[in-house]
Amino acid sequence: MNKYEKLILLLIGVVLLGRLGILLIDIYVVNSYSLQAIPVHIRHLSLILSGSVNIGSCIWIFIEANKLNLKPWVWSLLGLFFGVIGLVLFYLIQVFTKQQSKEI
Repeated sequence: MNKYEKLILLLIGVVLLGRLGILLIDIYVVNSYSLQAIPVHIRHLSLILSGSVNIGSCIWIFIEANKLNLKPWVWSLLGLFFGVIGLVLFYLIQVFTKQQSKEI
């Protein structure tokens, strides 16, 4: 496992902790103040759309990582948790490593 893959696993852990914190704050606010700010069907639609984008990014990165002989499961986690931003990070890291290898 190279340093980029370790960094990705660390980022995923931080994002999961951040999302868990946001979820706990939302649960506290709703239970404390009995708020129903966003209708349930809108929340479900948002989850379905964002989930499908993340799963699509995950599959795309998995296929590309296989082509480049990288660890596809680590890179696909980047797409699963970050979505389109994960795709951008994947390609930026690939460009950066290619430029570093040319300089050496």
